Amino acid sequence: MYNNIIRILKNNAIYIILYNIVCLIKLIYSFYYTHEPAFYSTIRVLALFIYGILSYYAIKEKLVAKVIMAIIILFTGLGCLFLIIVTNTQQPILRILILFLGILFTIGGINILYSLKKKNKFN
Repeated sequence: MYNNIIRILKNNAIYIILYNIVCLIKLIYSFYYTHEPAFYSTIRVLALFIYGILSYYAIKEKLVAKVIMAIIILFTGLGCLFLIIVTNTQQPILRILILFLGILFTIGGINILYSLKKKNKFN
């Protein structure tokens, strides 16, 4: 069982797909629960479209798309971890969720960059 978990965590496509799912959830949340102008929702739709195209090419092992997605995922994870340190929210479930996503995305970004170095594609 432990080996299966390690094998799943080493799969780069898991992090890329999970990142797109989180972006989709943020988009749906922005449509229904926030009172932002429509401009911000349009930007989120375009960003999700661009992330989808980048994800497709990153999963197909294209170097530039994989590096861009790795950097985006890594900075998203670090941003979540920084958000936990800076903000003082009173909702412990939200803090745990953001901490979990921050750790997962940070590990995912490092894992993707490390896999590029391991394959001698990125020195």
